[in-house]
Amino acid sequence: MTPPAKAFVFVVVVIAPATAAIQLHGYAGPNYSAEFAVRWVVGSVLFGTVTYIVVRLWLAIVSAFGRAADWFDDVSDAASSEDADQLADLRHKAKQGDAIAQYSLGAKYDCGDGVERDHVEAARWYRRAAEQAHPLAQYRLGLNYCNGNGVKRDHTEGARWYRRAALQGDADAQNNLGVCYLNGQGVRENPGEAFEWFRKAAGQGCAVAQYNLSICYRDGLGVRQKRRKAEKWQRRAEANGFAIPEEQRKRPF
Repeated sequence: MTPPAKAFVFVVVVIAPATAAIQLHGYAGPNYSAEFAVRWVVGSVLFGTVTYIVVRLWLAIVSAFGRAADWFDDVSDAASSEDADQLADLRHKAKQGDAIAQYSLGAKYDCGDGVERDHVEAARWYRRAAEQAHPLAQYRLGLNYCNGNGVKRDHTEGARWYRRAALQGDADAQNNLGVCYLNGQGVRENPGEAFEWFRKAAGQGCAVAQYNLSICYRDGLGVRQKRRKAEKWQRRAEANGFAIPEEQRKRPF
């Protein structure tokens, strides 16, 4: 007989009659009828049975939750192991000179994805990929130099890496290089050059470049003032998700 079956028999045969006897003695006294006794015994048996079922259901639920927790722990451990293997493989490829792996490893360090966040290490891997003409790594390295993340802030070096990525068609680098020319950061101020880089990036759908291009048309920066074109590019920037600053929105075209 299984343990659950033994427990059921114990409840029905021992607990229920004992409960009935106690109830009869306490409530009916020594002078009670056979019919009264039967009702109490039957009621006690039913009570014991229901109690057994409830307890068994509760134990089953607890057991199920325990198995679920174990399953989630196993899945989590397996995922962690898989992530560690992927990171080790990525690191191996990066050390072997794979530019894509070098950029990806740099991005992980930049964001703290699976590794401790480390801008210095990110810049180191970005540089190795950038020197192999990886455009996104060149753009990221330029961003690091302009913001001073992981390297000493140097707008000249930042603009140089932006240019290398921009010449390969990276829209974000083209926009940022345009900002450098517009503000004279790392390069000689040249609104005309800024306008050209904004135009190239805007043509690729870069929303912030589209907004910058609208400002150039509105204020005559590197190009003749053209109100309609300014409005057109601002609408495109908004359609692409760029949030126009409120103070700029109030300015007339």
